Amino acid sequence: MQNGKCKVREGPQRESFETEAAFGYSDTAHDRRAAPAPRHSIFHFAFCILHFAFAAIPVALLSGCQAPAPAQQFVAQAQRLHDGALASTVVVDTDLNDYFQEIGDRVAAAAKTAAPSKANEAFLASVRCHLVISDTTNAFTTGGTHVYIYNGLFQACQSEEELAAAVAHAYAHLMSLDLEKTQMKPEPGRALPAVAWQFVINRSTLAQEQEADRLAMQLYAQGGWEPGKFAQLFERLEALTGGNVAPDRIALPLRAAALRSAAADAPKPARRTFPVADPKTFISLRNRAAQMHEPTGESVPHVFLRAFPNCILSGDTLEQRAAQERLRPPPPPIQKLEPS
Repeated sequence: MQNGKCKVREGPQRESFETEAAFGYSDTAHDRRAAPAPRHSIFHFAFCILHFAFAAIPVALLSGCQAPAPAQQFVAQAQRLHDGALASTVVVDTDLNDYFQEIGDRVAAAAKTAAPSKANEAFLASVRCHLVISDTTNAFTTGGTHVYIYNGLFQACQSEEELAAAVAHAYAHLMSLDLEKTQMKPEPGRALPAVAWQFVINRSTLAQEQEADRLAMQLYAQGGWEPGKFAQLFERLEALTGGNVAPDRIALPLRAAALRSAAADAPKPARRTFPVADPKTFISLRNRAAQMHEPTGESVPHVFLRAFPNCILSGDTLEQRAAQERLRPPPPPIQKLEPS
């Protein structure tokens, strides 16, 4: 494995190759007659090539070739942000935590079949899918082992199928290493508000959002949810955007139409899989989470969550933009030039 790419281990090579013997050539000055080619000449050479080629296949399989995981500096930055701030926003409820983690684990398990080139099994097994107490409608990943589903989004979902669509979208961004394709450069000593600000100014692109939807549909369908229900969430959330469509996002009606078209080509799992929670249990869990509210006042971790760019709606809400302005670093002081 080099630079995230699988390299087939080469078979043994001879230091020299006798061209004359292999092809039956005679290069003596006194004998220009064509010598008969040995039986094993060109056929033997071809056999050797095939032999080494087939021998390399099990070597490649045993060498542990797997999809790339996020770079360590991004994983460390995400963990520092979680431990120092965002962990305090995660709901303290075993049933809700288990439910969200099981949905995340099903998406991760589906990735092995739906997108093996992007599914690093060891990494995905370490990802935690959190429900966080935030009234914002969003789902976000910070590029490490944490996926955050906002309670505002959970309350907007009418079924597990809608919730799973948002979870799959967040996992798709994580598996595609979208954050590492931005201009973000993690710095271990950077203050946490400055770290959160980096997510504000290093947004995913329109192309990345569209690709995340395509991959999410594959994960969703392979996970056992009905592909035709993936678009339902986005069809109903249009009222929350206020008509705001960011340049790097797509209008929700157009997004839903594209997802409905993609659903027709989505893979069908070998056998039917029931939702993690039946409809009655889903409503019960959602009602329990509805009793959890953001703390009064402006807590810094909740400002971080609110400021992260929206990947579910077609643009950031007014509350999100206000939080982003709170994180904006002050301009550098103007240096006064002394007269010479």
